[in-house]
Amino acid sequence: MQLQAIAIYTAQTLGFAAISEGLAVVEVQGYARLIYSSRNGNLCASLSLGPVDAVPRPIVEANAPGADLALQQNSAGQRLFAFSAFSDGLRAAPIAANGVPGAMSLVSTSLGTLTGVTAMEIFEFGSTDIAVVAQRGNAGLRVFTLNEGGALVQVARIMDGTKAYLADISDLASVTIGTDHFLLVLSGLENGVTSFKVDANGSVQFIDSLGNRDGLAITGPAALQMVEIGGQQFAVIASTTSDSLSVVRVNPLGCLFQTDHLIDSRETRIADVAALDLFQANGRSFVVAAGSDNGLSLFELLPGGKIEHLASFALETGAGIGNVTSIEAVVLGNKVAILMVDASGSGIYHYEVPLATLGSLIIGQGGTVAGTALDDRLLGSNAAETLQGGAGDDFLHDGGGADVLFGGAGADVFVLSRDGQQDRIADFTDGADKIDLSDWGMIYSAAALSIQSTATGARISFGGEVLIIDTANGTALNATNLTDADFLF
Repeated sequence: MQLQAIAIYTAQTLGFAAISEGLAVVEVQGYARLIYSSRNGNLCASLSLGPVDAVPRPIVEANAPGADLALQQNSAGQRLFAFSAFSDGLRAAPIAANGVPGAMSLVSTSLGTLTGVTAMEIFEFGSTDIAVVAQRGNAGLRVFTLNEGGALVQVARIMDGTKAYLADISDLASVTIGTDHFLLVLSGLENGVTSFKVDANGSVQFIDSLGNRDGLAITGPAALQMVEIGGQQFAVIASTTSDSLSVVRVNPLGCLFQTDHLIDSRETRIADVAALDLFQANGRSFVVAAGSDNGLSLFELLPGGKIEHLASFALETGAGIGNVTSIEAVVLGNKVAILMVDASGSGIYHYEVPLATLGSLIIGQGGTVAGTALDDRLLGSNAAETLQGGAGDDFLHDGGGADVLFGGAGADVFVLSRDGQQDRIADFTDGADKIDLSDWGMIYSAAALSIQSTATGARISFGGEVLIIDTANGTALNATNLTDADFLF
């Protein structure tokens, strides 16, 4: 995948002194429009990103600490809420049928002007919605009814407690599973995530929490996004101080289970990660994340909640983009647009990644698992299988059996699981293909591997794992040929 720089929309050109960290995309009349607001939350505007593809997609909200946007769907259309922890109050504006926001005004609430808002999540229940709000300096949450006219009336107050993590709330997210609505709350101070069940009358019931004491190794969690994969719901958490992305499954009861955890490495660019967004294309789910190390990273979320690094891209340095504080990604036909704001608020950075060669996610069920001519990801099962990538730059995961992997043409990645079975790569091309042994254990260099040359390749072993490599041209390999550049650890 290649990252293409499209444009920089400076705050001055957009008519603002500084751009806030909140971005949102709405899709109207077949076109995507990016909505943004001024840092003080008093102004908002939008710009066109171009036509979307034929697949209907829901409104997506950006998530970042400090300032953000929330969207309400009502009978008259959509309403935008803009807030900042340092602005004079929560403001709202109607969004016209063409996706252009109207004039902003302070929101009427039963508490008067609502200041210091750091996060807001809206649950749509019909003529009266429920809005959950977090405020700077106030541990806990406020729960409001939200009517068609945009007025907020407080109906509940959720306080911090021994089980819940509600101090210094950095982000909120919602998910509907069946007929139940759940709220996820991220605490930047207590380093944990909490789930609640939310009903149409505004009642909020504590369900579960997950934090350091439960093995969730995060510090400074800043952003949270939800995604459905294979009928299961997952939360992806970006944590600034721990330089990490964590994946948490939310079951139908709202209970939380960590499924994967990834920290910044020499291959990724998520140091001080404070922003992320998700997009789905061709049946596959992706995460875009960035922080302070002059770049962004692209990951794929797999069934079961495993996160895999795909690519990392360097961005402009010097007078270019600084610490990324907000990301919004939207699929536009055969490309994904990635919009970013940095800590300076000096502008919006527009990048794109072409998706024309993106292949399918193909899950094995035994026998032969065949890919396409595009860039596929093949997932082996626990059975002994033959995986055939075909043309394209493919990822082939061997699964749990004794498997044979054919990458085919293209630069392929063979991902080997720690299964205690002898697996075989049948057509390895040195210098083009790579072997991912990250699941084998704590390997940091090819020097830790036992590499024995064979007539047509090599035999690699580590612990109880054995991999036979046959080269595409039938030549032998040895420890001199197979270096760190050939592996992912």
